[in-house]
Amino acid sequence: MRLGILADSHLVPDDYTADGDMARYRSALRRCVREGVDGLALLGDLSWSGDDASLEAGLRLAARTGLVVWAVSSNHDLGEQEDALARTVRRVGAKNVRLATPAGGVFGGAGIRVAGLCVASDNYGYTARSDEKPEVSGWGEEIVVLLSHYPMISFRERAEREGVYYGDNDLENLEEVARPLLGRTAPTVVINEHMYMRGGTGAPDLLRRAHPAAVRRHAPRPRDRRE
Repeated sequence: MRLGILADSHLVPDDYTADGDMARYRSALRRCVREGVDGLALLGDLSWSGDDASLEAGLRLAARTGLVVWAVSSNHDLGEQEDALARTVRRVGAKNVRLATPAGGVFGGAGIRVAGLCVASDNYGYTARSDEKPEVSGWGEEIVVLLSHYPMISFRERAEREGVYYGDNDLENLEEVARPLLGRTAPTVVINEHMYMRGGTGAPDLLRRAHPAAVRRHAPRPRDRRE
């Protein structure tokens, strides 16, 4: 199973300049198609502020690839409403685009379950909602790919060891969310973004892959609490 992974696209309304985020996002989608991936994983921060126009544009472009698309929301996608991404998926109504859920679903004939976690905002931090915890009891012995913007194992120790500022970049309820994953004996592959740090590690049956953003805005912006 080969996934095209896009994260931190940070799309903004009407950004159709040649070097804008939308152009880079289109280019990334085209490359995924050329590479012959089996599906697309949109790992969150599809939009800069969670506005309907940007989310809808991003999902419609992904749908046009004809590939199966799994999406999860993250901090920037909560800018206007917590369920903005879920509402947009329903509004777009493309059969090949779905919000990745904690229960997940088995993909094609590969026998691999793809699941995902969206987030909520609470007291200026970010949590996996009570209904967004990994549903490992229903996964059986299947291989599971879990999509999440936030890591399921903290990068804090590594960041501090390398002298990188970490801040509050873990989910507030990370320990609670990760516990069932760490207790699972069947293989779980967690694919996350958010930290712009590449790496792979984990417990014996939990493999974490962190991918720096494939699409990222380089122009300076005012800092805000979502950064």
